[in-house]
Amino acid sequence: MHKKSPLVLDFDGVICDSFNESLLVVWNGAGSNPPVEFSVQGLGALPPDYVERFTRYRPYVRHLGHFLVALLSDLPSVDTQEAFEAVYQSIDRARKEAFIQAVSLYRQQVRQAHPATWLQMQRCYRGIIRYLCRREGPVYIVTARDQASVLQLLENKGLILAPEWVLGEQSPKLDALAAIAQREQVAPGKLIFIDDQRANVQAALQAGYQAYLAGWGYPAPLASSVSTSRLVEIRLRDLLAERFPETNGTASLP
Repeated sequence: MHKKSPLVLDFDGVICDSFNESLLVVWNGAGSNPPVEFSVQGLGALPPDYVERFTRYRPYVRHLGHFLVALLSDLPSVDTQEAFEAVYQSIDRARKEAFIQAVSLYRQQVRQAHPATWLQMQRCYRGIIRYLCRREGPVYIVTARDQASVLQLLENKGLILAPEWVLGEQSPKLDALAAIAQREQVAPGKLIFIDDQRANVQAALQAGYQAYLAGWGYPAPLASSVSTSRLVEIRLRDLLAERFPETNGTASLP
């Protein structure tokens, strides 16, 4: 793979592990708790049943609203992306909108009031910031998260990107990929896309992009979703070394 090929990465689960940050933001934001409760102590005080549900459903989350499912109890069996989406779609629209607004506002408040703690709750995967800083080709981030928080976190880690290189609140992501391909004046097959959500990788493959499933982060169980084609997994150490696996099935997943 030519090093100057545009590289497009998801954020949560590919560049950064924000599990604890999201765990607290969702609980406190939905519960109208004050920003001061966003703390290590607050993390340890979370209800165990909520933590268990959040952990179980995190691999299916594709945007902020999806986190609402972790707050629900007595759910039917959810072991596929389709079942998860069905639960989310069954929730009243007004409740979903209120949840998204409350959690978004809470995240903004925490970032401003307790920036050190907010940054502490998130860690970038080993070596990836150094790799992105030295990579020769264009690097974009396409994420369901808001652009401002992504830029703030990356700047703290030593990676400063212009806002136009970070496309936030993108779910699904095909429109963003098309915009990047047009900006870089490359065919879809020359753009590399890495995500830890099988549905996003599947959609990108069908649109002609070189799409890979991140072998780290929060991938959903194999039985859960995409089965219509074979997805190629890339390991973090291979990404850092610019070694992209062949798509001939030798490194693919069912």
